[in-house]
Amino acid sequence: MDLHEAIETIPLKDWSEIEKFSRRISTRFSKMGWWNNKYYKRNPQNDGSVEQIDEKGRREIPYDRKLFWPSTGRFSLDSEPVAYFSNDFALNCCEAIEQYREKELSWEELNIYLNGYYDPTPELYGYPISIRLTPTASIFDLNNESFSFFDALAKVAHYPSKEAVLKNGILSKDQRAYPLTQGISMAVRDRGFDGLSYKSVRAPIGISLPSRNLVIFNPAIVLRDRW
Repeated sequence: MDLHEAIETIPLKDWSEIEKFSRRISTRFSKMGWWNNKYYKRNPQNDGSVEQIDEKGRREIPYDRKLFWPSTGRFSLDSEPVAYFSNDFALNCCEAIEQYREKELSWEELNIYLNGYYDPTPELYGYPISIRLTPTASIFDLNNESFSFFDALAKVAHYPSKEAVLKNGILSKDQRAYPLTQGISMAVRDRGFDGLSYKSVRAPIGISLPSRNLVIFNPAIVLRDRW
């Protein structure tokens, strides 16, 4: 039995507790803005409404870009297309800028960037897109660490405790934890959810940001805004 299948064997009572909470919070999520930022090579115009070249050399119009791509990252679906968002623009910078993504970032460092005094990617220009969710979106929320779901998850994933599954799995930057987070996503998708919300592990140290990320499985729940 693989991890995805093992997670699906968690007892219904443990699923139902977090599902009940998720239904309530999904209504709140639909009223929030969610950010996705992508960086392109600088040019004299830097106009997000005309074709640009992204970091990988692909040509596209930034504000009309595809948001859903196959992924092998945290909470992905085994290379099926998903889209990642953050509910705070500053947090999304931590997620999207490579130089910030893998380091222990302080708020002072991030604030210098946000105020325009330092740019870790001077050759690139960012184009943020804001979206909202349809009122009927169903999002599985993993942010309440008191759920019994995590105790059950520790058992099926062979972690010694709930604390271990959170620290070394869900809240770990180590890619060796990806089979766990990806297994959760696949099980959640199979139970009919449109996406999954989880706590960011990229937020700056020493400050409390709204640290909620969102991975969306179902493009039909996305309502596009324009920056």
